[in-house]
Amino acid sequence: MFKFRKSKGFTLIELIMVVVILGILAAIAIPKYIDLSTNAKINATKSSLGTIRAAIAMSYAQVAASGATPTYPTLAALTATGATSLFVGGAMPTDSYFNLSTTIASANNPIAAGDFTNVGGWVYNATTGEIRFNGTGDGTGHTW
Repeated sequence: MFKFRKSKGFTLIELIMVVVILGILAAIAIPKYIDLSTNAKINATKSSLGTIRAAIAMSYAQVAASGATPTYPTLAALTATGATSLFVGGAMPTDSYFNLSTTIASANNPIAAGDFTNVGGWVYNATTGEIRFNGTGDGTGHTW
C-alpha cells in the first residue's frame, strides 16, 4: 500500500501570491499613511496656535480686569519660560512641523507676507495680539 506524505509548507506559487498581495496593500496604505501624518501635523500646529491665542486673550483680559489700560503681552512676556510663563508647563508651545517655539515680532497690522521666514515657530504682533504660524506646512502656501 502506498503512503502519501503530507506536504509541510507552502508552494512557491502560494508564496509569490502572498508577496504580490502584500505589495498591493503597501502601495495603497503608504500614501494614505503619509497623508494622515501630514494632516496630524497641520492639526497639531493649529491646536498649539489656538493655545497660544487663548493665553494672549487671557493675558489681555487680566490686564483689563485689573483696571489698567488693556494691552496684549509683549513678545518677551509671551515667550518667557519658567514661573513667568503664560503657559502651563512653563514654555510656549512648539509647532509640529519644525518643533520650534521661536517667535518673530511683526509691526504690520495685519501680519504681512514679508514677515514670514517659513522656518517654523510663530510671528507675533504685540500691538494687535495677532499670532500666526511661521511656515507653509500644509503645502498650499497658507499660513495660519
